[in-house]
Amino acid sequence: MLTYGPAPKHEDGCWRIGIQSPFSKRGELKAVVRVKDKSVVTSGIYERTNTINGQTFHHIFDQETGFPLETDLASVTIVSDKSVDGEIWTTRLFGKQPDEIIDILNQSNELEGLVITKDGQLHFSEALEVQIVQ
Repeated sequence: MLTYGPAPKHEDGCWRIGIQSPFSKRGELKAVVRVKDKSVVTSGIYERTNTINGQTFHHIFDQETGFPLETDLASVTIVSDKSVDGEIWTTRLFGKQPDEIIDILNQSNELEGLVITKDGQLHFSEALEVQIVQ
């Protein structure tokens, strides 16, 4: 999602971007991020799946095994100036531990983000904290 210019109905000019609650029905949000002139990109294991012989597989693959990545993460969201950066960084960070992802984001001046684990925990970078509405 790319936001551009001030949001019409909000005095602060920020757009509200909903972050889907993984494994809940469509439209149930885990958080809302307030942004202006930013891109919000989310990668997750809960939407693009395939069930074969009773086993469900997601679409994010382990580059070493070629099988779906085994992870405690349900989703990674990156807030950046360019959507391509969000795409690159969600892919690059997926599979790391939540604390490691947040540490990497906290060291960046160009990226913000949040992580949702399979058990529903929400972790977010320091810079994004004031922009999260839970």
